[in-house]
Amino acid sequence: MATKKPKPLTDKSRIIIGGIGGIAPLIISLLVVDLTSLLHDLALMDAIGLTVRCLVLTFVGAMVGYLHNTEQEPFKVFQLGIAAPALLATAINGYSVIGPPASLEEMKTASYQSEPTKQFTLSLITTAHAEEPQLRGKYINKKAFKEPKITNVERFMRGLIGKRISAKGDDWFVITGSHRNHQQAKEQILQIKSKRYAGKIYQPTNDSNYYAVAIGANLTLDEAKELRNHAILKGLPKDTYLWRK
Repeated sequence: MATKKPKPLTDKSRIIIGGIGGIAPLIISLLVVDLTSLLHDLALMDAIGLTVRCLVLTFVGAMVGYLHNTEQEPFKVFQLGIAAPALLATAINGYSVIGPPASLEEMKTASYQSEPTKQFTLSLITTAHAEEPQLRGKYINKKAFKEPKITNVERFMRGLIGKRISAKGDDWFVITGSHRNHQQAKEQILQIKSKRYAGKIYQPTNDSNYYAVAIGANLTLDEAKELRNHAILKGLPKDTYLWRK
């Protein structure tokens, strides 16, 4: 009995399959990594930016599927639809900050920790991922923990590329240690408290396995440098460093 040949894919079919491929990586990323953080502080401009991102990736995937008019296997069209938007998403995600880049000294990892260093990520960090310090008493850095002031443009860009871009440069953190477990981070909080510094513990996010101890958040670069230098003079770890979201 002769095997029926599959019907050739129409242009419409390739466009639909390619478009689904284009949006698939973003959907998986939102479900697995970013959705909780995004929904925690989702506003209208975030949603608009995310919608534009979805439309662009879908369009690119659909266009790639349409242009490969000789391809007749649906799964291969789906793969082709994934490929080009994935490269575009990678390029967008690589452009994560605006303004002066951090120097190697400012981006180095602190050695004050219990185990060897590994980089950690605080992208899209919210108060849901951090322990609020008790700022009662005469802490030197009691005004160093600021709430991010996000404009509508920044919210749109956050939805579009998945990261906050600060035009004001007020997205610097001052990190004084990173630790394998929460208890070790709490012990450092007690140590710096004796020097009249409050600390804030940021939980591991994304591919990080470390708890970061911060003594300042959402600062300008000048504010962060001043806080770091003053903290080192007061006896905090000499490799306390700056980190930018």
